Amino acid sequence: MAERRRVLLIVFDGLRPDMITPALMPHLDRFRDRSASFPLSRTVFPSETRVAVSSLVTGCPPGRHGLVANAFVSRTAGRVQTSRLDHLDRLAASRGGNLLDRLTLGERLAAAGRRMTVISTASPGATRLLNHRAAELGHVTLSAHGEGATQPAEAIEAATAKAGPIPPGGTPNTARMHWAADVLLDHVLPDLDPDLAVLWFSDPDSTWHYKGIGTPEGVASLNGVDAAFARVLAWADGEPPESQPLILIMSDHGHVTTRATVDMPALVRERFGEQDHQAGYSGGITLAGDDPQALAEVAEWLLAQPWCGQVFTRGGDGSVGLVPGSFDRRLVHCDHPDSPDIYYTLTTDDGLDAHGVDGGCLFHNAIPVGGSMHGGLHPRELANVLMVGGVGARSGYASPLPAGTIDVAPTILAHLGLPHEDGIEGRVLAEALAGGVETGTASVEEIHSGHRRLVRRLYAGRAYLDMAADLRPVDTGATDPA
Repeated sequence: MAERRRVLLIVFDGLRPDMITPALMPHLDRFRDRSASFPLSRTVFPSETRVAVSSLVTGCPPGRHGLVANAFVSRTAGRVQTSRLDHLDRLAASRGGNLLDRLTLGERLAAAGRRMTVISTASPGATRLLNHRAAELGHVTLSAHGEGATQPAEAIEAATAKAGPIPPGGTPNTARMHWAADVLLDHVLPDLDPDLAVLWFSDPDSTWHYKGIGTPEGVASLNGVDAAFARVLAWADGEPPESQPLILIMSDHGHVTTRATVDMPALVRERFGEQDHQAGYSGGITLAGDDPQALAEVAEWLLAQPWCGQVFTRGGDGSVGLVPGSFDRRLVHCDHPDSPDIYYTLTTDDGLDAHGVDGGCLFHNAIPVGGSMHGGLHPRELANVLMVGGVGARSGYASPLPAGTIDVAPTILAHLGLPHEDGIEGRVLAEALAGGVETGTASVEEIHSGHRRLVRRLYAGRAYLDMAADLRPVDTGATDPA
């Protein structure tokens, strides 16, 4: 009888790789020791969950799949807040029924007669994007937010019949992490038996945002989600070799500590009047019309502000943006018709917070000072967890090559024996698989614009974002790590 290949993808939302230690996450730490890991893995920009989800399932950066920020102004659908299902429905309708511009894992598996099931504790929007046509494709997506975010809606009844009612959310969200593990172990694996199962843990992200990374609650979120993962790992280890899945572990982005707020909407409104402005630590401005001079004025003003980090514009030369000091948005793979005319980030630092955690940022949203944020280009945000373990994977191997979120989909498809090249820009992580070898060489590219610097790692015709820095000294109130 031919071997049936299966894949289990587990996502730890927001997990920084440096937080995987024997003390904080002993089970995931041991799994890393027995798997193939990617210390140079990086996520996409903006380093926001729903952008990264879209890159995960398409194998493409935002400029190709078209989900260009968590919130943005679409030329066809107007203002889009991707956490809202009605906004996603409106965006899809404006694009002729296609929410994303590239095929997703769910669509590719369905075309081959394969099954995909999602168990998610993420937001309804992120859950939808993991397989946005699940019900139509005959797949199942189960959400901790209940039937409104589940596809098909009635599928939640079978899940709760086996795993019990959905627990209330919390910080930490440990009860829901264990509920999601129960759904996988007690219902999805024995009853639905998918070719690809996706388990999305919302911790530590949901706790770190509001409680901080190194706080007691932040640490408890790591301990709790690691314990839920341990139960899944025990199941996999107990399967006979011919039934064990390939296991991919990843996070969608990292986090940095929030230092102080900047009232971006008020500042932009005071200087330029009302604009289509999606404000945040990482934000976007879409101007009316196509006036390069108006765009240059806004970009030059942003660049002159002490709280502004990086600025990316349309209309550059491929490296430098429309005005000196800015970068071309093509450098960060964000050149899409729905991309804002200007992307910006607020200032970051490498200092320590009150709990000894490095990396911080200025920000604008409802997150408290001392919480944490992501969305920009600080190394602690871009560095994401990526491991390949289980049947068919190398053990105790750390790849020296660049990799990233866009490489997960082609690796899954290749393991399942499905086409993985047409319309996909990521690579198969071949060196992680048994018998795999490293091929080719990687290089580092530094691009300067004024006193700002962007670093990318180049490999196999791909450019992975590594970090960006403002070379000016800026005081954000952080403690010097020295």
